[in-house]
Amino acid sequence: MIQLFFKAVDVTTPTAEQAANSSPDLFWTIIASAFGGALLTSAVTLFTKWRDSKNEHKKWLKDQKLKAYSDLQAIFIQSRTHDPIAGKSSEVQNDFIDNYFALNSHMKLLAPDSINVALRELVQVFNLRQDPEKAHIYDSHLTKVTNNMRKDLGVK
Repeated sequence: MIQLFFKAVDVTTPTAEQAANSSPDLFWTIIASAFGGALLTSAVTLFTKWRDSKNEHKKWLKDQKLKAYSDLQAIFIQSRTHDPIAGKSSEVQNDFIDNYFALNSHMKLLAPDSINVALRELVQVFNLRQDPEKAHIYDSHLTKVTNNMRKDLGVK
């Protein structure tokens, strides 16, 4: 039984003999293809991670913009429905002003120039919001800011 096993092991195929007797070029070709495959796999992995990181950053930036835009819109819409300055304590006035300027600093960092310009125009007509005859000017500027924000976020 053991002799049969050794006879089976001694039997070599023509392909095995050919590989054993081949030149060293075949060895280096095999090594190069193995390393080439590993290098290609590494490059694809690095590219995929870079692309995913870039997409994740875009998503994070959009989320930050959405939060800043929503908070700023809430302040201006609230100011349209009731006057946060007139007849309020200085603490409430300061909170309103602090919130606006804190959000405005985010806007300068996150928002494109078109939104920041429209926002400056809105602030310039801010005092018209309580005047029934001129409130439409404030409303049109608020609409312009809102439309620019929607465009920046890709919302129709």
